[in-house]
Amino acid sequence: MSTVLGKLLILSVCLVGIFGNRIFGVKTCPKGWLQFEDNCYIRQPDFSSFRESVKNCEKRGAKLFHFDDSFEFEAVRNLFPDYYFTWMQAEVEEELEWLYEPYEEKMNGKNSAAKCIAFYSSPTKSYNYFYPCTSHFHSICEKSLQSFRQWMD
Repeated sequence: MSTVLGKLLILSVCLVGIFGNRIFGVKTCPKGWLQFEDNCYIRQPDFSSFRESVKNCEKRGAKLFHFDDSFEFEAVRNLFPDYYFTWMQAEVEEELEWLYEPYEEKMNGKNSAAKCIAFYSSPTKSYNYFYPCTSHFHSICEKSLQSFRQWMD
């Protein structure tokens, strides 16, 4: 009996390796996407303006990364490349980690030409700052796990 169970265990491990967790009803993000709770995240490979970044995410059926809380931000933070800027959306700017604290829009670059927020990441310093939306930076797309069609079948 134990050999039959062992063979079934090996078969199930092989099936998970081939088909992922789909056969067991567990939903996970596709390969290359980072999962946090019920969302999937992926970094865009090219530099683009803020508007282009939004459009590139929309082509994937996703939206530009917008974090809801610090737990989500920390989970996705490893997608931000070191020594580069990455576009992000935020509604409550005071909650972000800014270059100049305490937070003031003008001190952190916001003006008539610089209205979009980018996050700079390095091993020693990370911060948000306003830049012209036409600047070309990295971007991260966010998509609901439920919206991936492969799980709808």
